[in-house]
Amino acid sequence: MKYKTKTLTEKLKFYIDKETGCHILTNIKVDKFTYSTMISHKGKRMPVQKHIYIEKFGEIDTKMVIYHTCGNPLCINPKHFILEKSHLTNKERKKLGIPAREMPKVKRKLTPEQVREIRSSPLGYYLLSKKYGVHKSLIYLVKKGKLYKDVL
Repeated sequence: MKYKTKTLTEKLKFYIDKETGCHILTNIKVDKFTYSTMISHKGKRMPVQKHIYIEKFGEIDTKMVIYHTCGNPLCINPKHFILEKSHLTNKERKKLGIPAREMPKVKRKLTPEQVREIRSSPLGYYLLSKKYGVHKSLIYLVKKGKLYKDVL
C-alpha cells in the first residue's frame, strides 16, 4: 500500500487573517535580517514562499524573485505572490502595489546617558562591560566613536 506524501502546504500550520486574506504561518519565524522564512523540503533549502510557488505554479527562473503584495513576510497565500525581476526599487514596488521594504529597527543596548558616561570614564573596557552588562567589544566601539555616533 502506497502512502500519499503530504504537500508542503498541507504540512504547514497557518491561520487566515479575515481582514487581509493572508495565510499567516504560525510554526516558522522570520529572520529579522534577511526578511525570509527558510525551510528544508524534499532536500532543498529555500524560502517557504518559493517552495509554495513552485508547488503551485512550477519552476522559477533564477533571475526572478517572489514579492508579497500584502507586505507580510509570514504570508503564504499564493494569491499574494507576484513574480518580478530581482532588486526592485521602492518606486517600482509602489507601481506594482508591493509595500516598501523597511529594515528592521535595531534595539539599542545603551542609553545616550550611558554612552556619555562610557566615553568620559577612565575605567577599562572589561570593568565598563561588567558595569553596563554588555560585551567589552561594544564598550571599545563606543569609546572609539564607531557606534552611537549620533550621541555627543
